[in-house]
Amino acid sequence: LSLQATLAMNVPAALWETLLADCVASKASFIPNSRALTEMDFTEGARTFAKPVLVMRGEKDPVITAAVAAQTAAAYGQSQLTILPGSGHNPQVEVPDEFVQVLRDFIMKISG
Repeated sequence: LSLQATLAMNVPAALWETLLADCVASKASFIPNSRALTEMDFTEGARTFAKPVLVMRGEKDPVITAAVAAQTAAAYGQSQLTILPGSGHNPQVEVPDEFVQVLRDFIMKISG
């Protein structure tokens, strides 16, 4: 289930089956890497980062909760949190036009 949560919504069944088989074959590295991600804390580094940061979250993301996205944005001194409606964990794939527009707007805002 955790693998499925990280994929774009509506992944074709053939791709899902291939990815699942790859994960099973590489479980010796996949499981420790997954656990490490849940234990990492970059809060201190975020507090000292002095550049603008854009935090984007898909509204339907089952991996990154709304609370975690807000907490991440709050950890940075200069941040913008944007929630992309209708998207899961991969908004760059699921809602690419909206993703690009938010990114462009953010770049324009910080560069001008």
